[in-house]
Amino acid sequence: MNGDFVIFGIPAAAMIVILVELLKTVVVRPKLDADGLPGVDSDGHVIMETPIRGRVSVLCALGLGFVLAAANYIAQVVPGFDTAWGVIGAGLIAALTASGFYSGQKAIRGD
Repeated sequence: MNGDFVIFGIPAAAMIVILVELLKTVVVRPKLDADGLPGVDSDGHVIMETPIRGRVSVLCALGLGFVLAAANYIAQVVPGFDTAWGVIGAGLIAALTASGFYSGQKAIRGD
């Protein structure tokens, strides 16, 4: 092993950072005020927050690292799994790229 851990052509460390950031945007809950009630902004929308921060994000990164490393190893030793792993990876990268472009476009427009 030469020390390079690449998944779908992307360094594994970068892939894990991307996936943890994805989890931070997907896993949300209402932000509670001092009375334990959901906070509301000036437009009447419930303010949301992510529970994934600090130590929890480190644990998520560790878990994702183990899962990606195991799946990458299995793809090398189990016939046929490498094809499925490649299809999953291509879909994941396409979806993350599309969502990044969509978020960027919304930010530029000011939505």
